[in-house]
Amino acid sequence: MAPLADVGRILVVESDAETRRNLSRFLAAHGYHVDEAGDGEEGLDRAGGADLPYDVILLDDHLPDATGLEMLSALRAVSRGSLVVFMSPSGARERFFEAMACGAYEFLQKPLWLQEALRIVARGIRERRNGFVAEAVR
Repeated sequence: MAPLADVGRILVVESDAETRRNLSRFLAAHGYHVDEAGDGEEGLDRAGGADLPYDVILLDDHLPDATGLEMLSALRAVSRGSLVVFMSPSGARERFFEAMACGAYEFLQKPLWLQEALRIVARGIRERRNGFVAEAVR
């Protein structure tokens, strides 16, 4: 098995247990190390307490204890260098623009298409590790 630093490290912060589990299992099946959090507090604890920073954090917009935009700012503060992918229901176009203005790397619409999530995660990890990501989203 590859050392943990060599595989992509992902944190899924998602309030819906089934969505969180399905997304995590799908990404893990593609070789990524995936941790999960069901609310904002747990997400911040995991991100801030990680020995190695997460490459990508997938962030639900509707958490029980915080909005996605509040969490986006907090996660960027405790997990410098991690790319945050903002996940919000389809039709929430204004949230897309707000999230990107606050430093999100990318946006995923719900219901999620797992292949699209995989594509964005893979691209984010590749760009982050090769230094191709703008400072505004780190």
